[in-house]
Amino acid sequence: IASFTTVDLRSSYRPGKNVELYASVSNVLDRIAPLDPSAYINLNFDPALHLDGAIGRVFNVGVKCEM
Repeated sequence: IASFTTVDLRSSYRPGKNVELYASVSNVLDRIAPLDPSAYINLNFDPALHLDGAIGRVFNVGVKCEM
């Protein structure tokens, strides 16, 4: 199986004591997982190792509030 590396970014900001704003991007370069014909569930990739490559680029934003 060929090597597979992804780049993920995460950032957060606390505008107050009890509030956190966050954003992240998984698989920034939108890499595709390498072909793995011996995968145990016949998807041609190993989901335990290459899930980011199967899904593609993912964005996540949110707010955390602590009471």
